[in-house]
Amino acid sequence: MNRQEAVKLENVTKRFGNVVAVNNVSFEVYKGELFSLLGPSGCGKTTTLRIISGLERPDEGRVYIEGTDVTELPARERRVCLVFQEYAVFPHMNVYENIEFGLKVKMLPRAERDKKVKEVAELLELVDYLNYKGGRLGLSDQQKVAIARCLVVEPKLLLLDEPLTLVDARVRERMRRELKRIQRELGTTMIYVTHDQLEALMLSDRMAVMRNGKIIQIGTPEEIYDNPADMFIATFVGSPAMNFLEGVLEVEEGMLILKTSSYKYVLSKSIESSAVQNLIGTEVVIGFRPEDAEVRHSGEVEGVIKLVEIVEDRKILHIKINEDEVKVLADIFTSFTEGQKVKVWINPLRLHIFEKKNGKKLLKGVVSR
Repeated sequence: MNRQEAVKLENVTKRFGNVVAVNNVSFEVYKGELFSLLGPSGCGKTTTLRIISGLERPDEGRVYIEGTDVTELPARERRVCLVFQEYAVFPHMNVYENIEFGLKVKMLPRAERDKKVKEVAELLELVDYLNYKGGRLGLSDQQKVAIARCLVVEPKLLLLDEPLTLVDARVRERMRRELKRIQRELGTTMIYVTHDQLEALMLSDRMAVMRNGKIIQIGTPEEIYDNPADMFIATFVGSPAMNFLEGVLEVEEGMLILKTSSYKYVLSKSIESSAVQNLIGTEVVIGFRPEDAEVRHSGEVEGVIKLVEIVEDRKILHIKINEDEVKVLADIFTSFTEGQKVKVWINPLRLHIFEKKNGKKLLKGVVSR
């Protein structure tokens, strides 16, 4: 299926003095898509968003919106709306006047303005607050007003820069659901900047993970989570983060072994993949998600439970295996105690093999029982 391109960045670079904030970034966002830029603070997410909006001009590269080169176009001519982390709601205006503001600037007739304001207010569940002053609203309702003020002018593109950071955790979860609902109902193209990996995983159709001004990987949330391109993404995306075991791949009696500094772990009882064979004798890092391991009566390696952590409807077992410590998920109703000796089994089909020197992914799921 051909998808219509809404935004395209082509080899975009932005410098501030000697600092390269955005480094040769290229990606496409499709019409009607909710696309997230995810990464730690200072990685270039917001600068990229500001370049798309026209608030910053790239030093190199081009920006296209719906096929038109807008690199030199001022922000006011791009039909793009940016919602900041700080809501910037006019406190002296009521909610109706706040939402109406952009329509008055466009000099739309009063009846048309009234119709559009009420439609957007209903969509964002703000009808009962239309006469409230902006300064009287709670943070979540202020953010709704800021989003409504953007949506009412029907932008080609809605850009959101960490819009839920200042909202408390309980309200943030509800706001995520509402934002997803609004985006689906309107079909608005959105680019969402966040450092919260859970937020990106919940909201995105696709996402780009950034680090040090560069895009490391682009994909659906499932692709990013299930097949991270390197150890940074494997650590940054997912909670709890992926476990890592360092060692050398060896073959003993036809079995594939990870030999660490203090123990051996049988990865596979046979070697069927030529890709694995090429790594024999190589220093690697084996990665696996906590949900891809189990505590069993019979496992491959013995460890000791150092901590039992209860998080929502599950237990996280922190298990010490000689010098290494790994996390394994367990059912909330299972009985485990600190100091208990257990055996850990890791699903060989879910193992990730990374290069030790640079952390790049080498292989995934190539070993089998």
